[in-house]
Parts: sequence; structure tokens; C-alpha cells
Amino acid sequence: MFDAGERLKTARVNAGYASAQDACDAFGFKYPTYIGHENGHRGITTKAAQRYAQAYRVDSAWLLMGVSRGKQSPPHQGASIEFAQESSAPQGFGEQRVTPFVAKTDTAEAAITRFAKAIEPNLQSMYLYRIKADHLDLGLLTDDVLIADHKNPPSDGQIVIISMIDFENNETSTILRRWHGGLSIPSITEPSDIPGEPTVRGVVVGTYRGTSI
Repeated sequence: MFDAGERLKTARVNAGYASAQDACDAFGFKYPTYIGHENGHRGITTKAAQRYAQAYRVDSAWLLMGVSRGKQSPPHQGASIEFAQESSAPQGFGEQRVTPFVAKTDTAEAAITRFAKAIEPNLQSMYLYRIKADHLDLGLLTDDVLIADHKNPPSDGQIVIISMIDFENNETSTILRRWHGGLSIPSITEPSDIPGEPTVRGVVVGTYRGTSI
């Protein structure tokens, strides 16, 4: 399972652009916005996906949702633990209930990296998030750090990070749900008026609880 940012990077590499800067120079993309999309720190709007798809000659539906009406690029193979940048203002986290993880200190960043690798040493790609609101029915509290797998599909009972893509308004919100029977089950704390179609962004494989992180 790959998220939109990973698919965007795959499309760029397959199109022959070794770096994000090369692609931005070639197509006139704004680098801060583009790299935020590729790193997963910003939600990709339908309009942006269509522009990227035209540039890289891939299907915009594949970029956004991982489903293709035509040619689909092969997945990028790599290993990483991704951190958000302090200056990022991601559209994909507009609800501010789940945000990309930003360590409070260098020591904290090193500690959470060691913890994440100890939890799941064989994962090819891990992403870290911070919870901004209690989710008591999921056993999660404000400031918990989530270790998420963006590659493998969820199993029953696992907590999943969901992107709610509102194609009509070109907006994305990110929330937490429980996976069961092939469906994401809304948390009791989830606002009832979040628009959009749910897409699994990642699977929570570990949680770190500590206010100093």
C-alpha cells in the first residue's frame, strides 16, 4: 500500500527526474508546495494531482487513490523514517486531530527513531504522527506519537490513519479509525460532518507516550 506522496515520487522518478528540484524546474512547480506533497506533509488536491499526472503521464486517480484507469507506475522501493518539517502547513491535516510528528529536541528525535526501529525493524517505510486530541475509544491520548506503516494493508482490529478526500472542495482531512471487516469504523470522537471519501493512508504499528518527545 502506498500513499499519494509515495506514488508522486514514483511517478517523478519513472519520468526521468532524479530530484524534486529537477521536476520543479522542468514543469514550473513551486518547490515548497511540491516537496510537501511528495513527502506526505501536505494533502494533494485534485487540481494538483491532475497537473502532476499530466506532467508525468500517469493517471490522476492513481496518484490520489492508488486506483488506475490506465497506466500505473511500479512502486518505489526504499527504507525510511519520515519526519515533518517545522515550517510545513499541511492541507492534509486541516482538522488538527492528527499531524505530522515534529520532535521537540534533537535528543527526542533520536529517541523516537530508536523506538520506532525497535518496534518494527523490518518495515521498509515508517511515518510518524502526533495526536492532537484524545481518542479514548482507541486507547490514544493527546501528544501520543504514532508509528505508521504506509506499505502493508491493515488487519482487523488495527488503528488506521484515514485521509478524507473531498473532491468537490479540493480538501483533505486526516483522522483515526479502527479497521474491521474491510471497513474503517469511525471513532466516537470523530466529528460527524467531515466531508469526503475515506482512503487508508497508513496502519498504526506502535505508539509512544511521553510529553517530552
